[in-house]
Amino acid sequence: MELRRLIFLLLTSLTFGGCAANVNVNYVPDPDHKSPLEILKHLTVSVAAEDQRNETERNRVGDRKNGFGQPVAPVILTNQSPMVLVQEALRKEFSNNGIQLVDATSNVPHKAITAKLKKYWVENKMNFFDITMYSTISADILVEDIPPSGRTSTHTITGTARDSRQLAFESAYEETLNEAMAEFIQSFSRDPGLLSSLRGSP
Repeated sequence: MELRRLIFLLLTSLTFGGCAANVNVNYVPDPDHKSPLEILKHLTVSVAAEDQRNETERNRVGDRKNGFGQPVAPVILTNQSPMVLVQEALRKEFSNNGIQLVDATSNVPHKAITAKLKKYWVENKMNFFDITMYSTISADILVEDIPPSGRTSTHTITGTARDSRQLAFESAYEETLNEAMAEFIQSFSRDPGLLSSLRGSP
């Protein structure tokens, strides 16, 4: 059994080599899927985002690891920054639920949402005869009134994904990040504290 595991680890390590995983993440929600945000159709909102990830993680969105758990290459996002992907995913969720969007600089009375991105990460772990993919997306969501009313609230939202595979090519990292984003958006739209903050004026 140990010999078979060693062979598997060696083969997967050779397969990964030192090549970076260049991923193109494209979260596409179901436009017909509604969430509890639908009851807030009277709202007008703006959505902004800030990249507050650890400095050591800003040059990549994950690590490609060999069979011994050692990082051998970065996972690089090629199409958009994580900050923009989170911002656009939130905008799509509001739009899908009939909520009007305005620019973050607008003076129109609205709720200003700022997603302060803390984590956007994916990596793999070699097991005996398969590979487990892990992904986490986490942000602090700041809710403010425009014009300012003195009321603000912050809510930590996290989405995670875990998936077992026989191989871990670029598509595995992409799909796991998309799954984590889907859970992140689901958690966002169903968080009781966040919904309560959004219900207040304006």
